[in-house]
Amino acid sequence: MSSFTVQEQLHEAQQGRIQGQRCGGCGHPQFTLAVRCAQCGSPNLTLQNFSPKGTVVSFTVVEVPVELFRAEVPYGFVIVQLDDGPRIAGWMPSVRSAQDIRIGDSVRLTPSSRPTIQFEKL
Repeated sequence: MSSFTVQEQLHEAQQGRIQGQRCGGCGHPQFTLAVRCAQCGSPNLTLQNFSPKGTVVSFTVVEVPVELFRAEVPYGFVIVQLDDGPRIAGWMPSVRSAQDIRIGDSVRLTPSSRPTIQFEKL
């Protein structure tokens, strides 16, 4: 396993790149850095770049934010199935109501000045 850190992973996301791990045993992709595969338990994990594009599989519109996003409400919080990788969570400042987004919408990671994962609709 590499010495890649969560801070480096978030920095990559701010630049529009998604890095995670893929299991050499079962092929399972995962965004959360770990020492073992979440699917089969194998320690054979390698760093992998994943597509920044994906599909919304779940969402909510946040009205009561954490401190970092206090000035952004309302905004969308989404779960995205990456085209060639795991599901990851992120936020969408363009989503102001449930009418602004649908399950099945195509999105992509967009560079951000915040230490977060930000998506935009395609």
